[in-house]
Amino acid sequence: MAWSELHTRLLIMPGLHGSGPEHWQSWLERQHPGAVRVRVPNWSAPHLDDWVEAIDRTLTESQARPVSVGPCTVAEPSARVRLLNPERPAEAWIAVGHSFGCLALARYLQQRGRGLQAALLVAPANPDRFQIPEGQLDRGLPCPSTLIYSRSDPWMSASDARYYGQRWGSQLVDAGEAGHINPESGYGPWPLARQWINQMTQTLEAEHQRVHPPRVNTLRFAT
Repeated sequence: MAWSELHTRLLIMPGLHGSGPEHWQSWLERQHPGAVRVRVPNWSAPHLDDWVEAIDRTLTESQARPVSVGPCTVAEPSARVRLLNPERPAEAWIAVGHSFGCLALARYLQQRGRGLQAALLVAPANPDRFQIPEGQLDRGLPCPSTLIYSRSDPWMSASDARYYGQRWGSQLVDAGEAGHINPESGYGPWPLARQWINQMTQTLEAEHQRVHPPRVNTLRFAT
C-alpha cells in the first residue's frame, strides 16, 4: 500500500439475535476482506450500554491487531504509514448496522465519536421497544451516514425512521415495502448495500487524497 492510500474496512453491527449466514450483513462481510463483526456477549440481551462497550472493544482490538502489509507484518492502525507520518491515519472504518445495532452505533458515535468515518444504518428498531429513554438518541452523528428504512417495517414506522434520520443528520433512503430488510423479507445478497459501501469508500479515499496528497520526491543534482 502506498503511503498516501487509505485502507477502508467494515465494522458489522448486527441487531437482536445477531445476523445469520443468510443475512445481507453476513453476505456483505464476505465481500470485504478485513471486515470485522462486533462481538456482543449476549445477542439476545439488547442492553444499549453493553453493546456500545462491545463496539468500542471490537474497534480497539481490531485496530491493534497485526496485519500483513506488503512483505512485512506490522501493527494496526496504519503502522507503515504512521512510521512515515504518524499524524496521518492509514485506514478508515465504515460501520454497517441493522435494527437494534443501528441504535448501538448511534449511541456509540454520540458518546465517543471516534474510530468510525461513515455509517450505513438499515431498518433501525424503535428505541421505545427497548425502554430507551426518550430523547437519548436524538443528537446528531459526527460522521456521514445513510439511513435506509422500510415503509412496512414492524420494528419502526417510516415516520419514526425519518424522524431519527433527520435528528442524526443522515441521508434518508426509502426502500419501499421491504419489511425489516432481513432474510425473512427477502434480503440476503443485497447489491444496494454494496453499492453504497463502494460509493462511500470512494468518497473517503478522495477526501484522504485531497487532505494528504502523495508526496513527490524531488532529486537535486549538483551542477
